[in-house]
Amino acid sequence: MKKAVLIVVAALLIPCPSLLFGIQDVFDTWQDKHLLSDGKNTILDVPYVQTESYIVQEMLSLLDLQGSDVLYDLGCGDGRIVIEAVKKKGVRGVGIDIDPRRIAESRANANAARVDDRTLFLQQDLFISDFGDATALTLFLLPELNLRLRPKLFRDLKPGTRIVSHNFNMGDWEPDRTAFAGVWEDGPRYIYFWVLPANISGRWQGSYKNDEWMLTIRQRFRRSMGACSSTDRPSSPF
Repeated sequence: MKKAVLIVVAALLIPCPSLLFGIQDVFDTWQDKHLLSDGKNTILDVPYVQTESYIVQEMLSLLDLQGSDVLYDLGCGDGRIVIEAVKKKGVRGVGIDIDPRRIAESRANANAARVDDRTLFLQQDLFISDFGDATALTLFLLPELNLRLRPKLFRDLKPGTRIVSHNFNMGDWEPDRTAFAGVWEDGPRYIYFWVLPANISGRWQGSYKNDEWMLTIRQRFRRSMGACSSTDRPSSPF
């Protein structure tokens, strides 16, 4: 009797082949989206999620790309934003992603779209990448990644660079424009647009009608405040 019970229990514990293959498929999909293919099962900072085609079009529309632009997509995934921008606007496009699978996929897609001569896909860490020649930049990361990346954007990019982020903003750096991108399963989606402002903070000196003056400016994104003083007048805020 005991042997019979053990045989029945063992049979129940051994999964059927179809169930086993189903579980394996689910794990493979999860692994592709969440784990870096580095042999160490490193968890990606941002899971791989494809951007919907209509959102790609809206992002590019907000950027108002011209043929002379250099577009960088940070966390480029399968390269679709870069490829679409190159195809439709004739820009030069660069995609950066830390996952070698995504870079291989992007290069294959660019080759299939016949834009591989105008695209470049780099397997790099965003925080040490050089994208200072960008005139336009796209993001679909996460809020904490955007905030970590924000100082580098201000440090490395030229004033006037246009930036678009799908669904996640930049904290207290208010966007110049916000576009509604529809309602998904997790709620409403938005696209945020910024133009990187010039940095005018610091002390500025000059003279006017034999009067020496000093202008001190403090700047926070697009907002600035300061005070002006001269040899004849006390400091006055503006």
